[in-house]
Amino acid sequence: MRGGTVKHMLLRVALVLSAFWAFAALSAPAYAQAAPPAAASENKSLAQWEHTFSDPAYCWGCELYSSMATVTMDVGSRGEAVFAPGAIAAMNAFMGLWVVWQLFLLASPTHANGPSQTIDTIFQRLVLMMVVLFILHQGSFNYIMKGYALPAIDGVMTASRGILGEAFKECGYGGGNQLASAGSGLMCSMHQEMGKGIGLGAFLMDSSEFSFWPGGKFEILQWVGGLAIALAFAWMMVMLPFRLFDAMIRIAVVSVILPVVVLAYQFKPTRGACKQAATSVLAAGLTFLFTAIAVAISVQLLKVVASPVIASVTDGSNDNGFIGPLGGREFMVLIAAAIGMSAFIKQAGSIATEFAGFQGSMGSVGGAGAGAVAGAAATGAAAAGFVGAKGVGAAAGGVKAAAGAASAKMSSSKGGGEGGGAGGAEFSR
Repeated sequence: MRGGTVKHMLLRVALVLSAFWAFAALSAPAYAQAAPPAAASENKSLAQWEHTFSDPAYCWGCELYSSMATVTMDVGSRGEAVFAPGAIAAMNAFMGLWVVWQLFLLASPTHANGPSQTIDTIFQRLVLMMVVLFILHQGSFNYIMKGYALPAIDGVMTASRGILGEAFKECGYGGGNQLASAGSGLMCSMHQEMGKGIGLGAFLMDSSEFSFWPGGKFEILQWVGGLAIALAFAWMMVMLPFRLFDAMIRIAVVSVILPVVVLAYQFKPTRGACKQAATSVLAAGLTFLFTAIAVAISVQLLKVVASPVIASVTDGSNDNGFIGPLGGREFMVLIAAAIGMSAFIKQAGSIATEFAGFQGSMGSVGGAGAGAVAGAAATGAAAAGFVGAKGVGAAAGGVKAAAGAASAKMSSSKGGGEGGGAGGAEFSR
């Protein structure tokens, strides 16, 4: 009886399986008709991926720059109100003492200076004094920065945006401030260019195939290459706002102390401050230009290097069989281009300082900001339990290293300032 029960059970299982197979076979045409498109058509196109990451609505750097430009205009006016009266009073007092000293040298028994030389020197300084007092009374920020420096920087930004060579959508920031409008437009243009680079990397990753079956492909090099491109452009998309933010901070600092800088030009020992302020503003303006040039070259290089791979993904040309369109040689070229582009954009500030003759480095604020963000992220992850005690130690070590580097820079700058104090002996000349 037990054998008959087993036979009945096997018969029932066979009937159930045959019924399921028949139902699937009969309904297959209907499923085929109602099925969605093939898996390849579900992937986004290159244009769709570029649009996803280059949407100007997500340009957070545009808002950051616009806010900093507005603050720069505001603090410049405040610095004018605070320092201009004191600079005018200091000019009158210092020039009075200087004229008395020159007359003392003229009347001294040693006759350190001849009469004609003393009169000529006093006359030149009095003429320069009238020019400096005129600028201070007119308002050094309005006369110099708003009248000459900021319009020149605005022109550089407009030219930099033209170098990118395409018509870009506006992000809508800037308001009525001319400096904020031009700078946020440039930032928005670079944001969209960086977004296209990320979109290309995402497209290469998304279109990669992984199959071990006969006739399939395992396009690991294409996926890794796309990841490298996406990460490189994503990192630079984060760094670019800090780069322009750093330049605006320098312009803001010079704008605040501009009355003191104008006063410093009156006397030879202090004219170095004028040169430093002028080169700082020039380096800031060139930073916008060279950063835009670096972005334009990087994006164009990416298009040239990746065009064979994109053509192969699109129409199947230049396919390397099992590994897909990206072979070893193409992979190395793509990786080298991604690394070179990141390094080139990072060095744009250093190139600007070389052209301007600025004794310092542009982008240090951006690097410190990025380091702070990375340290905070690592510390937060460690606190949440994702990194562990070693991650906390590494983050703390990074913060200490950054603080030590900043302290070393400040110490070196202080040493230069103390060395400049020796020039005070030239006050009598």
